[in-house]
Amino acid sequence: GESATCDANCTAVACGDGGACNVQGACLPPFPFVPSNVAINDIPSPSAGKVTFNCGTTVIDTGASGTPAVTNYCAGQPMFGSASITQQGGIATVVLAFEDLEVAGGNTLSIIGVRPAIIVSMKDILVLGAIQVAAGAQPCAGGGMGVGFNGGGGTLQYKSGGGGGGFSTVGGQGGSVPAGAAGGAGGVVNLGTQLRGGCPGGLGGGSSARPSSGGGALQLVARQTITIAGIINSPGQGGEGGGFGNGGNGGGSGGDLLLEAQSIVASSGGLTCNGGAGGEAGTQNAGQPGQLTTTPARGGTDGIAGGTGGDGAVEGTAANQGAGANVFAGGGGGGGGLGRIRINVTNSCNIGPQVTLTPTPISNRPDAGCP
Repeated sequence: GESATCDANCTAVACGDGGACNVQGACLPPFPFVPSNVAINDIPSPSAGKVTFNCGTTVIDTGASGTPAVTNYCAGQPMFGSASITQQGGIATVVLAFEDLEVAGGNTLSIIGVRPAIIVSMKDILVLGAIQVAAGAQPCAGGGMGVGFNGGGGTLQYKSGGGGGGFSTVGGQGGSVPAGAAGGAGGVVNLGTQLRGGCPGGLGGGSSARPSSGGGALQLVARQTITIAGIINSPGQGGEGGGFGNGGNGGGSGGDLLLEAQSIVASSGGLTCNGGAGGEAGTQNAGQPGQLTTTPARGGTDGIAGGTGGDGAVEGTAANQGAGANVFAGGGGGGGGLGRIRINVTNSCNIGPQVTLTPTPISNRPDAGCP
């Protein structure tokens, strides 16, 4: 970090080394690249030293506005800086600034809340434990949300399943009712350049449950190196079971991860944005949330009642359609589609074969060892 301050006109005359002034009137060190989604002068002043999350599970709630709320912030660690920005497209977002950041092995940083989060380190980011991302899931009313279907009828008088949420791949269709209503359509592919979370699944016919959320949105920016030997996970949530006589709910799509640094090194663990599975019709059996592996989340089922939920998407396997109604109950919810992983570096990537990547990342430097 920089100890100097900027002059009254917020110019970097006092920074001395090519650094930039932020909106708080303090100097930031020079960045070797231009981060996505946030202007450098909108980055808040960082923590007064390295922050290590090593006290179990620390939760940062981005909220809908204002300063994020923190639960179980580790004793003795300097507090990060925070600022609120609005991305292109009107997405309210939280920026968290650290001098240096580590998530220690066996510990978890959980990021929840309405707004996506951008974490910026003036030095490095080291992930030996886990970062769980649920912040910034989107409603996706414009197309990515799985379609709910409140129809029914047909020969069984049961109701159809809701479609799974879509993001980088489509969600699975909800299960149908024979000679009656088709299941809700899966959410469509709906990408963009902004940092934004995944899309929810649709509700099954007759369901009063809440839609299953898509995965959250997290951007990691390190001026130097991001090193991963742990997990960064942004899963879609599993759809809830429809309950008696109702269709199952669709699973949420995976979320959005964006990593930016001079170099990225990953030796083990993984980056995962898998879709959640659909819920079973006629029961309370929910689908699994997106998994940490390339094994799909399994749809809700008891093997007896209504249509089972469709499995969620993973790399190489599309989201499944919910099963149709049987003699016991209606159609299951469709599985959620994949989220998105993006990697931007100026120098190189060194990602080992033991690292789980699902979906396969999109990179600006496939010529430099990046996927």
